[in-house]
Amino acid sequence: MPHCLVMDDSQAVRKIVRTLLEKNTDYTVVEAANGREGYDFCVEQIPELIFVDNNMPVMDGMDFLQALRNIAGEATPHIVYSCRELDAEEISAAMEKGATDFIIKPFSSEKLFQKMSIAPSHA
Repeated sequence: MPHCLVMDDSQAVRKIVRTLLEKNTDYTVVEAANGREGYDFCVEQIPELIFVDNNMPVMDGMDFLQALRNIAGEATPHIVYSCRELDAEEISAAMEKGATDFIIKPFSSEKLFQKMSIAPSHA
């Protein structure tokens, strides 16, 4: 089964994304409350899909993306960078560091699936 790492300091956001993925896809979901927890997971296994928030304690989304580049090797996970507002410079920087797409909060389930490039199997 493919893995999805969901990183956000908001437990509510993690729960929403986890529930949507578990009910509608075959992803095994792993949660992290900050970039450091997410990085520690990635050291052991690079997931196929990563949802990363920009603003988290300990290690923010941008620092996570930079750290991931150093350990990912040949792995090319699909990375959705999440933020609260459309900031072209920040999004551009995230894409340069390896994000595949971005999503603005709040978001709909349809938008989440679209940005994650997955078709829900039970939606």
